[in-house]
Amino acid sequence: MAAVLDTVPEIHAEWDRAFDAVEIFSLCVFSAEYALRLWAAPEAGMAGSAAWLTSLRWMVSPAGLIDFVAIVPFAADQLFDIDLRFIVLLRLLRFFKIARYSPGFHSLGEAVWSERHALMACLVILASVILISAGLTYVVEHNAQPDKFGTIPDAMWWSVATVTTVGYGDVVPTTTAGRLIGAFTMVSGLLMLALPAGIVATSFANIIARRNFVLSAGLVVRMPLFAGLAPSQIFDLLPALSTRVFEPGEYVLRRRERVEAIYVVADGQLEVHFGRQQRMLRAGDSFGGLSDATRKAVRATTRVRLLVLDTLEAKWLLANHPELGGRITEPA
Repeated sequence: MAAVLDTVPEIHAEWDRAFDAVEIFSLCVFSAEYALRLWAAPEAGMAGSAAWLTSLRWMVSPAGLIDFVAIVPFAADQLFDIDLRFIVLLRLLRFFKIARYSPGFHSLGEAVWSERHALMACLVILASVILISAGLTYVVEHNAQPDKFGTIPDAMWWSVATVTTVGYGDVVPTTTAGRLIGAFTMVSGLLMLALPAGIVATSFANIIARRNFVLSAGLVVRMPLFAGLAPSQIFDLLPALSTRVFEPGEYVLRRRERVEAIYVVADGQLEVHFGRQQRMLRAGDSFGGLSDATRKAVRATTRVRLLVLDTLEAKWLLANHPELGGRITEPA
């Protein structure tokens, strides 16, 4: 935020000293982190590897390079006469440090890497469409507009802008044949751009689902409620489970509300009100069931994470594993 706001002249004039203080503080923190990571790198190295070699490998790794870039701007600004815009760019690259702590960045990177062959094929096809479109446009337009379509590289600028659906409008075909080629290029661009987006989106969704599956598996295995279940039973149980989080004070169920699932407390604490009676539910307890409506009110007293088993899934699961009935159902 400081790097972005510092580019606004009015804000820079008023808050220049504050931005300098933020930069110095950031430099101290990032420098200390870089030195500590460099010092600790041999601990994560392969057995028998020299400490200096392990540290060098970390320095040239993507994470090491990003950490190095985080401390470069201030030092470069002090030691060299560098364009301010280049310094701002280096400061903004610090944003990529978030990738170390963001599961979303890791999941997206994993999705792109796992589908790299399919994405490369899409890029080849996209390049082919651009090249063919530019070549055809050059043939039919170079006499009509020699300044804009005089060469295939010139025509490729129009082709790229059209295939990507940007359409700057600075260069347009004027002949009938050129417009027909333009229409073909537009439709082809829509199809070509949809392919990699669909591939990455599907892979990303699968990775998130797989991680949620593993997370649910870890919760189920650790919970006493499911202790002693055979691996086949746990395997059947996991796809039917989803997770929901409730903040303190939120109602999970209200009186006379239709019950649509079985709830298992993964962590946190809830209170159940039944008439004038009240009791607490903690990790491992379950509530809900297969009834039409509940006479209870269930409210979170702390931040609660619940494993939710849909009614239809619960009926199927209990039909195939009736021994689970006494564990995860409770009359609502």
